[in-house]
Amino acid sequence: MLTNSDLRQIEERGSSKAVVAKQLESFRKGFPWMKIVGPATPERGILVLSEAEAKAACKYSDEASVAGRCKFVPASGAASRMCKDIFAGLSILEGGSDIVPDSPAARLCSSIEKFAFYSEALFGAPADSPAWRKDVLSKVLGEPGLGYGSKPKGVILFHRYPSEVRTAFAEHLVEAQEYMRNQDGSCNLMVTISPEHKPLFEKALADVKEAYEKRYGVRYNIVFTFQDKATDTIAADPTGKPFRTSEGKLLFRPAGHGALIHNLNAVEQELVSIKNIDNVACERFLPVTSLYKKVLMGKALELRDRIFAYLRRFDSLEPGTEAFHMLCNEVENFLDKELCVQLPLAVVRLSAPKSSAPNLTARSASAAWYATRASPAAAPSSSPAATAPLRSRSLRASRLTLRLPMSSPARPISTRSTSSAAFATTVAASLTS
Repeated sequence: MLTNSDLRQIEERGSSKAVVAKQLESFRKGFPWMKIVGPATPERGILVLSEAEAKAACKYSDEASVAGRCKFVPASGAASRMCKDIFAGLSILEGGSDIVPDSPAARLCSSIEKFAFYSEALFGAPADSPAWRKDVLSKVLGEPGLGYGSKPKGVILFHRYPSEVRTAFAEHLVEAQEYMRNQDGSCNLMVTISPEHKPLFEKALADVKEAYEKRYGVRYNIVFTFQDKATDTIAADPTGKPFRTSEGKLLFRPAGHGALIHNLNAVEQELVSIKNIDNVACERFLPVTSLYKKVLMGKALELRDRIFAYLRRFDSLEPGTEAFHMLCNEVENFLDKELCVQLPLAVVRLSAPKSSAPNLTARSASAAWYATRASPAAAPSSSPAATAPLRSRSLRASRLTLRLPMSSPARPISTRSTSSAAFATTVAASLTS
């Protein structure tokens, strides 16, 4: 199915034959439905704040010590999908027919004066004729005209103001200075774009940067970054075979926003606000936008500080003491109630020593066993940890490194912990993973 030329093309993109084969196999077999545990509700998963709590979170965001802030803007999307109905309307008009009055293309033409990108010099006075509608759609999509059919959404004129017309990208610059400004007056943005669109974004930035820095008293630091081609997905035909271009080459399509995790990991600042390029409102709504962005960041920073406080308390307590056990239970409750993270249920019989310390829950016991099994030196020679192989992943926990199993053997459960120190390590890993 894949030729030597195909393999070279795949390797040049930073991918591999195995990755492409897995993608094609997924297309052929289909993708499984996600298993839904339950709806998110105010009782589980949705945090509902009172007005006073929202103000407190906003204040926390403003006053918290943060090692830099950055706004992350996925902006690689082109306007082609957004314009598909306009393309369809233009095709009908070019074929000699008129478009249906209530179609998206017809509504665009009848309301053209209301759009931020309208100018009479380009479109002329409105008229009710197929020829005029064809002219409007042609100028919106192609060249000469606006060329929006092939441009990224970030450089489309979105909002009209009395003294200027702003692109979506310009609105992000205005937003960023309102709620992502650093203490030194700088404002960092990382914008993910397609390589071919970089000149358009650079021009859009140059058009407003100096004026906005003077108007808002801010200094912008803008980084344009590209989605890694190695994360692209191969295109397939209806039979699941690789789709090829007219030149016989494999066709790859950019993956979804999840592929941007590599770009996100490159952000050096501690606090990151993520917002899609076309998710912007007019400046008059900025106070509300800013308020709730700060509320979200304030709650995130509160959680950060609580997690750090728990880790410091673990460092200060003596393992095996009642205070240590109580802290383990407190952290388990925090993980469950605040982060919706439940420690795994125990799946092996623990040889628990007698202890006057309070009982831990089944999840606590499970976590203790995981931690003990991950450390052969801490496990008796007769225990499963001493002999059984372990598929695992590494997690960093305070000053300790823990290995947790990816899957669990089906065995009975004891509800007492064999190692409170091991449990502390496990919950700390959950906090910092």
